[in-house]
Amino acid sequence: MKASHRWVPGVDSLESRALLSTMFIDHGANNRPSSAQVISIGSDGSAGIAGMTVRRDVDVYRFTATADGPLNVSLTESGKNPIRVTVRDAQSPALVLNSAGQGSINVRNGESVLIQVQGMGRGSGFYQLQLQEPVASAGSSQSPASSAPAGSSTGSGSTSTSPGSSPSSGTLTATSPGSGAESEPNNSFATATPFSIDSDHPAGISGTLSNASDVDNFVVTPTQTGRINFTFSVNGPPVRLRVLDSSGNVRLTLFSDQMAYTNAVTVVHGQTYYVEITPETWTPTSYSVGMTLRLPSHP
Repeated sequence: MKASHRWVPGVDSLESRALLSTMFIDHGANNRPSSAQVISIGSDGSAGIAGMTVRRDVDVYRFTATADGPLNVSLTESGKNPIRVTVRDAQSPALVLNSAGQGSINVRNGESVLIQVQGMGRGSGFYQLQLQEPVASAGSSQSPASSAPAGSSTGSGSTSTSPGSSPSSGTLTATSPGSGAESEPNNSFATATPFSIDSDHPAGISGTLSNASDVDNFVVTPTQTGRINFTFSVNGPPVRLRVLDSSGNVRLTLFSDQMAYTNAVTVVHGQTYYVEITPETWTPTSYSVGMTLRLPSHP
């Protein structure tokens, strides 16, 4: 979504107008991590978010950190609905603001950050968040992680870690012909865990989503044309599965706790597809996905 310059009652001020070039307005339908509104940090390391809550309404936003260090978060609110803000990434303890004020959380360049804004009362209210990252110095090699398909040019992102650091608390495995267990990170297409499948060899992928900003990606290039059928097994809160082609087009979306019109997607031999698993709640969950490939029937 592009930055909006719409006035928001109760939060517009002379101070906030300075942020309008990177101000994002709540667009609704963003009350779950899987449907989070995507925002971005400006070249000066700052961004603004503004919206309205009614009763226990929840708004979720997602962005990719562009620098290492403390992300400063400032909350301004007005109206008759107290606001709680929770900021999470894959590594640091969550930052929680229970009222107007400010705080900070350490973020890592290239990692996904989730912001949840929730009304805590029975009325309605308005909020404004101001975000400020450290600004990388001139000549810095920092660049956000790319979600481009494998083979494209990417920055160091979350795939580079300092000595002694752990890339992620999540774990995953892929079980299929020619593949085995792998450790994180796999939160981009470029670092997706490969697996293989054909009509004689079903495939399985499994993992643990450690928090709401964790993402697991898997990649496959089928050797046969057909339809891949998916089955879920989840130990914990529900997860979302998406199948995307190499251009980033979504071919199938499934939720582990919902019946779907179809749980299959057509694939073409020699083409690359990505399976993306994301959480639906803030609670860690583990999952396994079974896959079978059925060949087209011929008269």
